[in-house]
Amino acid sequence: MPPVRISERSLEPITRQTLDRLSLLCCQGMEAFFAQNPRWAGYRSRFLYSVLAQGAALHYLDGRNGVKDFDCWAFYAFDERIGPLPPRGRRGKLDFGSSEFGRHPDDEGFQGRRVDVLARSIRSNTARDGILAVQEYLRTDRNDTPRLLAQKAVVVLEPAERRGEVIWYPTAAADATRCL
Repeated sequence: MPPVRISERSLEPITRQTLDRLSLLCCQGMEAFFAQNPRWAGYRSRFLYSVLAQGAALHYLDGRNGVKDFDCWAFYAFDERIGPLPPRGRRGKLDFGSSEFGRHPDDEGFQGRRVDVLARSIRSNTARDGILAVQEYLRTDRNDTPRLLAQKAVVVLEPAERRGEVIWYPTAAADATRCL
């Protein structure tokens, strides 16, 4: 087996296969969270979208930003009966595994790039399209997380039929789309 490339950022392109793998890891990360935290398990049925965000999503678009790690977010429609998902309590760290992306030098113990799986419950009219709910969250919520996410791109991981669509890009219209 060839040695793992270690670099701050990988410039390898993010492909449909990459998005498929990230979608699977995000789903596994959230299932592990719900299994360990049954108090929040009611959110399973309130799933809206999962996305790739921040620097890796920008790299998906421009091919120049590079991938330090993969930030995957799962969004759920807020349920007052359950309460909000803990904003700082959900950050799973998974391993993308051996791949062309190599490994970041700070991620000792990982075979490949780190995949952070994060989640938010957002206020949404569940009858509306989940993309609109996520876009509204990025556009109107003034907390740090949506403000920081809105500075870079957001790309759909799930549902599979929308995978690869760009639902947020700060230098273009918020509803710009691109599919592989």
